Amino acid sequence: QQSSDLVFQGTVSLENNGGFASIRTESVVDLSRNTAVEIRLSGTKVPVQFVVWMGQGANLYYAMDMTVQTENQILEFSDFTAKSYGRVVAAPSLNRQDRSNVTIGILVGDGYEGTFDLRLEHLNFIGEVANVPTQIKEQYAVKIAQVLQRAIQRGVPVYNAGDPAQCAAIYQTALEDLLVLAADGLPEDVKANIEQTLESSSSMSYNDKAWAYRRMMDSILMML
Repeated sequence: QQSSDLVFQGTVSLENNGGFASIRTESVVDLSRNTAVEIRLSGTKVPVQFVVWMGQGANLYYAMDMTVQTENQILEFSDFTAKSYGRVVAAPSLNRQDRSNVTIGILVGDGYEGTFDLRLEHLNFIGEVANVPTQIKEQYAVKIAQVLQRAIQRGVPVYNAGDPAQCAAIYQTALEDLLVLAADGLPEDVKANIEQTLESSSSMSYNDKAWAYRRMMDSILMML
């Protein structure tokens, strides 16, 4: 259990593509064995979210609306929404992601404009994962890394040249190859995440599809 007297205050402006203010931890934290966060935030009644960033500089993050109130509230990781640059994106549920190397924080936004003054009075990560997701089998790690790294090396210049469709096709092929060529080396939860990503991306634009595949590939590479 952790208590805090952290004060977060400032002014949100909608000018110059603004519209939000956020704070987050400087170093990463390990939430791999937790399933929820218990928090109490008091002060100005503003739209606020608790955010889990997938690494210190990651574009992918998970956000959950919370309220400014005097009582503790519990936010289940399974209810968090995957986002990138403020947009909802297709990605595995937070409770199925590797949470051993994340940063956390609070974000004020959702169209709010004006001053705010918030106080973090309580923060505690709760719940317990019965079994932390298994790791990729060592004998398959090199093969998996080669497949993904080669795809990224091919896909990045294609994307930067203005062809997200071809980039998405390269990444999709790599993920499908993993399911066929390295199926025995992938944990069941990782295979399920790949399959979910491929399925949920079917209705996306080529640009969003390329990014969804890339985030999936990066999350696998982080496990190696």
